[in-house]
Order: sequence, then C-alpha cells, then structure tokens
Amino acid sequence: MTDLNPQLENEAIAFHQSLFGRKPDARLVQRYVEANRVCFPGGLATPEIQSLQQMVKKNLDIEAIELVFRHRQRDNPLSKKIQILFYLIEVRSEYLPYFFSPPSGRISAWFTLVGASIRTLIKWVWGKFLVRRYSLV
Repeated sequence: MTDLNPQLENEAIAFHQSLFGRKPDARLVQRYVEANRVCFPGGLATPEIQSLQQMVKKNLDIEAIELVFRHRQRDNPLSKKIQILFYLIEVRSEYLPYFFSPPSGRISAWFTLVGASIRTLIKWVWGKFLVRRYSLV
C-alpha cells in the first residue's frame, strides 16, 4: 500500500471486505485512492468524512447503508465511492461471478429473483437501522 492517504486505503479495504468478504490486493487499493483523488478533488464535507470513518471503524454493512443513502439521494458520496470500487473491479476476471451468473432455467431464474428481492428488503431494513443507530449522514 501507499502512504498517500491511509483514510482512503482503509476505506477501500473496508468497502471491499464488506462487499466481497475478503481483502483487496494492494494494486486495487492504490487505484481506489488515485480514483478518489480525481473524483473528489476538493474532498468531502466534514460530516460526510466522519460518517465514512465511522462506517469503516465500526465495520458496518456498507451495502445496506449505501442502499438507504442511494434511495435518499442518488448522487451521494458513498454511492460514488462504491461505484469507483466497482468500476475498478468489474474488469478483473476473478470478479466475473459477481457480475454474471451461469445460464439457468426459467424456474431457477424466478427463485433467484425472489431470493434477491427478499435479500434487498432485508438489507433495506438493516440499512435504515444502521443509519439511524449511528446517525449517519
């Protein structure tokens, strides 16, 4: 890792860990830091920085919180940061199973769709709880 910005490095590691269940490689972390510097040249407002730091420090469910934030305001910093991370990983072959599923039958597809809908509802409720519990902005 670089010593450019430990906060962004910790953010990249925490977001990746929350979304994919494992730590990212050092190159991905470095590219995340560089992309954030380009996408947020003026930095973020203090309340947003504090919320992001709290999410990372407490190892909160980033996916659930982002779902709530995205519903509130489509163009929020957390969603942008998650998009940056996804832009960086979607071109890597080891992440292919996260973006594409193997072809399946119609019934299997319906079960998958229903399961994903239920999971999204659960994430939404959990995200609302986390946002309220930790007073995230």
